[in-house]
Amino acid sequence: MSGLNNDGERKRPQRRKRTEGEKEAIRLKALREEFGGSAIDPDEPVLSPGFPYRAIAYAFKDAQQIHAKPNKRFNPKALVKRVTAVCSLTDEQKEELHRWLRWLNDRRYVTRDGYQSPVLQWLLSRPAMNSSWPGDADGVWSARVNYEHERRLAAKRGNADGARKAETAAASPPDPATGTMHSDAYGSGAIQNHRTHAESATELVQRSYHHEQQSSSHDAKSEPSDAIRRPPLPPGAFRRGEWLANNFFGAIKDASDAELVAKATKLSHDADATRIAMARSDDVARCIELIFDQIGLPLPEANS
Repeated sequence: MSGLNNDGERKRPQRRKRTEGEKEAIRLKALREEFGGSAIDPDEPVLSPGFPYRAIAYAFKDAQQIHAKPNKRFNPKALVKRVTAVCSLTDEQKEELHRWLRWLNDRRYVTRDGYQSPVLQWLLSRPAMNSSWPGDADGVWSARVNYEHERRLAAKRGNADGARKAETAAASPPDPATGTMHSDAYGSGAIQNHRTHAESATELVQRSYHHEQQSSSHDAKSEPSDAIRRPPLPPGAFRRGEWLANNFFGAIKDASDAELVAKATKLSHDADATRIAMARSDDVARCIELIFDQIGLPLPEANS
């Protein structure tokens, strides 16, 4: 049978090797996170003010659905054609969208979580369906990217200094509805939602820190926190004998962020164990990729 190897065992699916563009994007992202002062990729192509919301939302969702499959990449030209079929775009806008999608195709981590792009920060604010990208001449949407990045870093640190920094940041997140730029995308309800989100983030970091401090002197099991987005455990997550992967999935289920980071790091250090786990199914692979991407851990290259 074509689905079996010479020993009669089912073949594990081969993972696609990253392209040179993907490798370079990940390398530069790591350098920005280590030395830079901003989470924004300076290579992101600019979309001109007035670009229709519907077209950006359609393109991003299409890209997300394709990138959700570990071995799939989308065709930017074909995606632009699909968008144009349902959303009216000028020739200049088609070219802009094509450049932007070529950039996005090498950055699967952006399609998983669009907070690092000013355009996608605006998109995620849920503007009206008939609205258009206002541009970022005043830097408000860029400021929201960096605010969210600092909040997440503080949550990952899981210590008193991180909690204080998160509290300081959450007290005054950049608000597109006030200050130098006014955006109709933010009504009073949306502003309140962002304020509540920031306050919840601060409370989360403080609760996670205090709980871990208590756990160090007690045998109580740590409660999971929400600073790291955790997907539902996929079928077949646990398998006899694969203790590194089992510990990782167990941490997703009921451990603190700090413990999850530790278990994920140990798994990532064993490339073979990670490959074996990811080869079980697309759902298992997506689960590992989602956590690794948030923590900043590299995925193993496919076996040649």
